[in-house]
Amino acid sequence: MAKKSSLKIAVLVIGLISLAGCQMLSNNPTAAIAAVDANPVDARLGQKQLPAIQDEMILAGWNNLHSMQEPIQVGDGVLLSGQTLAQFLVESQIPVVWDSEGLCGGSSCSRQFCTLDGDCSFEDGQPGTDPIYLNDAIRVQSSGAMERLARELGHEAFHRMQFFGAGKITQIEEYWAFYLDTQLVKADYPGFDGVDPQDPERLAGWFTKHNMMSYLRLDPYPGVKNLVAQVEQGVVAAESIPIK
Repeated sequence: MAKKSSLKIAVLVIGLISLAGCQMLSNNPTAAIAAVDANPVDARLGQKQLPAIQDEMILAGWNNLHSMQEPIQVGDGVLLSGQTLAQFLVESQIPVVWDSEGLCGGSSCSRQFCTLDGDCSFEDGQPGTDPIYLNDAIRVQSSGAMERLARELGHEAFHRMQFFGAGKITQIEEYWAFYLDTQLVKADYPGFDGVDPQDPERLAGWFTKHNMMSYLRLDPYPGVKNLVAQVEQGVVAAESIPIK
């Protein structure tokens, strides 16, 4: 058996909200939030644990997310709320900063590091937890900034939970991240009526309908290869792309 390569490749996990076998969720989704508590306490100090956020505006956005207690069903029945997502960021002590250097290309994102055999994490191997980067344009947004911060924080926190395992981000994960952030703030866009995300044609069609063409280059599901990328590489015929 070949040795696992230690080489890591940085990949941007884009949580775009610019307005930003097939399986649903992990068989053990609760493992990602097992440590999350409604009122996290540092047992050693007897004090409330705080999020790893220094910026006052981002902290206000986190507080807004934390106030959202309504459960939202994603995938095959997992219930998440804004409060759960906010508390996950606290328990994991994931820093959240502005993307002042444009790392995310005008969006919000985390950096994902993958070995050549496909195992991925959000850590670069250096001391400290790698941050979530938020779209710097939100800082000068004239209205709706708190709502947008809650959406993007929730979207990126969902990615960091890695419900679909330690692989590269897939279309199905992005779909549920968008669904979750939309439901958090009761937004009208993007829409989700009549979509069966377990159908690869409808999943691809959903991204096409909302002009999110870059997501079509992601694998649709864990363990299922991306046909768009294969067509571009001349591996399969264009007629086999499941997009309507």
